[in-house]
Amino acid sequence: MGIAIINEKIMPLVGIAFLLWIVILSLLLISLLWKNKKAKYSWDKKGAKVVPLVLAVVLHILFGVFIGIIFYHISVIRF
Repeated sequence: MGIAIINEKIMPLVGIAFLLWIVILSLLLISLLWKNKKAKYSWDKKGAKVVPLVLAVVLHILFGVFIGIIFYHISVIRF
């Protein structure tokens, strides 16, 4: 058996990390580009842009955890 950096066990983690990256990017774009012409509710008036930013920060932390798991899995040699 040889040591493979990319194997079948890492690919699901890479897929999850890629999906988290797409969600983070879309939440940041929504928070930056969303413009309400007329606010109907009180949370629209006071900063509805904050919610996608908070979600993006939380997902960014999860993304970092997944990347850490991937690097740990790559660096540990199992006998």
